Amino acid sequence: MAGPSETHHTGALFVLSLVAALTAAGLRSSAALQTAASHTAASASVTYSEDFSNITNPERGFYRQRAPMWLGTARGPLANENFHAMRAEGITMLRAYYVVDEFVDSPLSAEMLVALNADFSAIRNAGFKIIPRFAYNFPQAWPEVPPDAPLARVLQHIDQLTPVLQANADVIAFMEVGFAGAWGEWHNSTNNLIAADHSANDNSSAIVSALLNALPPTRSVALRYPYHKQALFGSASLTDAEAFSGSARSRVGAHNDCFLLNAVDGGTYAIPPDFRPTIEALKSFLHQDNRYVPQGGETCGADGEAQQFIGCGNALTDLARMRWSTINLEYHPDVVSHWQTQGCFDEIQRRLGYRLRLLSSELPSEVRQRRTLTMAFAITNSGFASPYNPRDIELILRNTGTGAIHRFPLPIDPRRWGAGETHGFTATVTLPQDVGPATYGAFLNLPDVEPTLRNRPEYSIRLANTGTWEASTGFNSLLRTVTVTPPQPFTDPTLTPGVSQVRAVHVLELRTRIDAVRATHGLSPYLWTDGALSGVAIKRTHLVELRAALDAAYIAAGATAPTYTDPDILSFSTPIRAAHITELRSAVVALE
Repeated sequence: MAGPSETHHTGALFVLSLVAALTAAGLRSSAALQTAASHTAASASVTYSEDFSNITNPERGFYRQRAPMWLGTARGPLANENFHAMRAEGITMLRAYYVVDEFVDSPLSAEMLVALNADFSAIRNAGFKIIPRFAYNFPQAWPEVPPDAPLARVLQHIDQLTPVLQANADVIAFMEVGFAGAWGEWHNSTNNLIAADHSANDNSSAIVSALLNALPPTRSVALRYPYHKQALFGSASLTDAEAFSGSARSRVGAHNDCFLLNAVDGGTYAIPPDFRPTIEALKSFLHQDNRYVPQGGETCGADGEAQQFIGCGNALTDLARMRWSTINLEYHPDVVSHWQTQGCFDEIQRRLGYRLRLLSSELPSEVRQRRTLTMAFAITNSGFASPYNPRDIELILRNTGTGAIHRFPLPIDPRRWGAGETHGFTATVTLPQDVGPATYGAFLNLPDVEPTLRNRPEYSIRLANTGTWEASTGFNSLLRTVTVTPPQPFTDPTLTPGVSQVRAVHVLELRTRIDAVRATHGLSPYLWTDGALSGVAIKRTHLVELRAALDAAYIAAGATAPTYTDPDILSFSTPIRAAHITELRSAVVALE
């Protein structure tokens, strides 16, 4: 996946300007890039074509469901799954339903925890992510509901699960809260984990708190009913300021397991205790809240009243409005079949979660070694949602000859690229010394932030463009190369001690280039003695001025001034030497 060498250049790159939430993707993003181009000399624009297929990407799309631990002691380890076939159909996530009914009256067994670790390893080996849910029952004869566990037992189990969840959080997309009630869906609890009238109580709050503490702060949980989140954390939706802050409220998303069954989605939008329909208020709450947290779930029926709601028009509207990231492909099969028949299945598959696409970019074709490179790009999101877990974005420069890779992190958060938005960015990087003269391919990379996954291409985001994806690395090509050229040469580039004569042109070139670096760092041109040097012999005073002018530039740049041969040159009677000029040249090039 990597070339012969890789270099990470931290702190070298910074965003100069940002054009956010461009509503007219074509015209306004183009204008943004034209403005950005003015900061980049000799830059050229590339416009990218869209790939209209479903893009197989992490943490989004349809998921399949498995029950690795079923009723009683039955086991179906995930290592037996055909992940290759699932990926071929565009699936990268599995919801794992862990039914732990045998532990209602006892701690989780060591065997069970070993099996759970093995499942996470299988998910990681396959390049997938998992949505786990734990439940104490799976009713087979509804409305008869087998018992769940008392609160003390639930908290004991979550405590036992904590080391496993922490160790494997890299492959957890998000976690459904579970544990309470029928199917772990937060209704019909036999132990008052949810109140009899279906409202949240202190036991409910304790379960959510314990599960949030069991997961690292970068991972979210999902609640079945939006009014439970409101009851536990307040009725207001998340704001941009609180999003991704690590607060408990900012880490609670939603899963709707009766999507489109009727007007209230099987009780999703009917608030207890009287179950009055509160459809618009709760949908508006989710529309805003789900900008920053995951929304998943499944449909649950296609008969009777559901026929009014499962049609493509209504389904697409609600999937977009509530910003769905993922939904069960396997349930309900009649609804999925209905979408296929009506012709919207492919669009749903493409748009679930984020769908990021490059519109255009600008990049110089040539840049001097150790100078700044300014680039600009515009990206749009035509998915239903945005990424919900932390994700990096970096500019990649890869030497076309040696394959050496140089990574420059961009201080941009892709989680804030909302559905239907277009964003434009301008960024500047100062090329370090090790980016030497050569031609470099330019790429954008959006890797997973987890160290265990960031160099695995199946966990990087593929942009929805044609001809840009590099499957072996997970890089998105900008379809451009940048040639890094060596520093501007000096007259008589090699001065041989005892042989080469120091000439006026050598001093004049140094004056010009020193004034240039002084200007870069906000200093005025130096007042040189014997300005044109016409008919004037080179003096030690000229060297003293060159050193002083350059030292001031070093100080302005926050760098340590160089040291010189014969530092007190005015007190010496020796002639001006080649070393004096060579040292100044090296010091100038180092600051350029």
